Amino acid sequence: MSVIDIFYEGRRDLQEVRQIRRRKAEGSQSRGRRCLR
Repeated sequence: MSVIDIFYEGRRDLQEVRQIRRRKAEGSQSRGRRCLR
């Protein structure tokens, strides 16, 4: 594997992690709103 391949693989992982974090944040917010109501 070349450095470029490794770089792109890392970028994909970062994007996936960010998406997962966003989903978790949205889920926790919706849960909190439901609990408050």
